[in-house]
Amino acid sequence: MEIVAANPVLAVRDLQASAEWYRQVLACEATEVDSGNWVFCRSGSVQFMLGRCPDTPPASEIGDHSYVAYLEVDDIHAYYARAKDAGAQISKELRREPWGRDEFGIRSPDGHRFMVAGRNLPQ
Repeated sequence: MEIVAANPVLAVRDLQASAEWYRQVLACEATEVDSGNWVFCRSGSVQFMLGRCPDTPPASEIGDHSYVAYLEVDDIHAYYARAKDAGAQISKELRREPWGRDEFGIRSPDGHRFMVAGRNLPQ
């Protein structure tokens, strides 16, 4: 028995603007599954399920609970450059951590926080 996937379900205020951020910053392909209410954004095996919730407090107001995922990527430097070029809010600059991973942090327009890490593992 095992969990075979995890797909974050995220409340967003502006569905189209958020979907565009996931497209530009995380190289996702967006699919509108319920017009005006849900957009699913996929990159590799991860699908971010964005639901329009204009009256819900944004993730930026819930402090440490706004962390969503630790994303492992195939090319950390390319993702970092893409995030910078797209004007993403970088919450932690790219650096090698003591546990051996290259990581950086980003924040979505709604305040959802992600750590993005290279696949390099500690030796």
